[in-house]
Amino acid sequence: MRRPDAARIPEWVLARLSLCGVVLLIVLAACNSGDSTTATLTGNVPITQQTEETISPTAVSTPALTSTADIAATAQAQGCHVTPYSGSGPGQLANYPLYPDWYGGDDLWMAPPAFSSIDPTLPETSQLWYAGEVPLLIATPADTSGAPQISGQLVNNPAKTLQSASGNVSVPPNLKGSQELYDFDVTFSDPGCWQITVAQGSAHLTAVVFVSPADTRPDIAQLAASHRVLQPYPLPAACTVTPWDGPKDNGAPYNAGYWLQGSGIALGSRFGILWAEAPNTLTVQAQGADQPTLTGQLSSEPAASLRASLVQAVGEFGSRWNATVVFPTSGCWRIQVTSGGQSFSATVYVYPAECQREVDTPVPATCQPPAG
Repeated sequence: MRRPDAARIPEWVLARLSLCGVVLLIVLAACNSGDSTTATLTGNVPITQQTEETISPTAVSTPALTSTADIAATAQAQGCHVTPYSGSGPGQLANYPLYPDWYGGDDLWMAPPAFSSIDPTLPETSQLWYAGEVPLLIATPADTSGAPQISGQLVNNPAKTLQSASGNVSVPPNLKGSQELYDFDVTFSDPGCWQITVAQGSAHLTAVVFVSPADTRPDIAQLAASHRVLQPYPLPAACTVTPWDGPKDNGAPYNAGYWLQGSGIALGSRFGILWAEAPNTLTVQAQGADQPTLTGQLSSEPAASLRASLVQAVGEFGSRWNATVVFPTSGCWRIQVTSGGQSFSATVYVYPAECQREVDTPVPATCQPPAG
């Protein structure tokens, strides 16, 4: 994992973009020799030129980021005494745009990335403290042995502790300097006031941060707004669907979407809305390396089946497959995802092709819910 390498898109950014389409995935894979692609195709339904991704989420106004002053005021009102940033950083990384603000001193440093590095359309801010997964960079002196340890707890409920996973970071020598760098993905289970401690040998770094609710994170708020706008009419009562969970991350920071979760398998959609007669870009996450299969039948006519093609992308977050799925008609569909010895089924509603539109246009008059 080489997040601070300016010549390479961070893999956690690639993971977030993995829901944006097969074409983008293939382009990115071509730039990353560590990724490989394979493809399969099932079914015989013609694909039209309409795609789910022609509906741009940026057409919905981007929710404003909460200012640093407002966050500090909220934290103070809740009795959270937030640790200020140090005003400097380790070596050449002190002025690195991806990690503009640091906690620490001579021996240990810790920084979250700027939100603008995740989504360039958003204004720059250091506020990345939202419930869920947050990627952190830890810098230690190069002459120390052993990886640092990170821990944390919710101040008003110490039973809630920080979860973390780590790995070494490879960066160009001119950035690394005299520092050893470590990448941590930490998970905050709840919003509120958190104390984070980094330890390496006898050196300790402690910082108190205020973690905002996940649904206030700008990319998540924007996806929720897009979902509300794009849904042409309420789900029919006759179709008992498996609810999409989200928008949220799922196993990788900043890859928010809507998810259907099975045992060891997850199926993701950017907006949690499916269309008939057009390619729907979905993401399949699986624990193993086996190629998954995605099948489905129309509940009212089992002979009608979907068409799915899958392209694999293997990165730091495990096996992920982009699936282009075409439903020949609207209605209530039962889909099955299988990978290795694991599988799960879900019921989804597919909206008619005439209901598909841009987010900034009205619902077409020809778009009507089913009778009854």
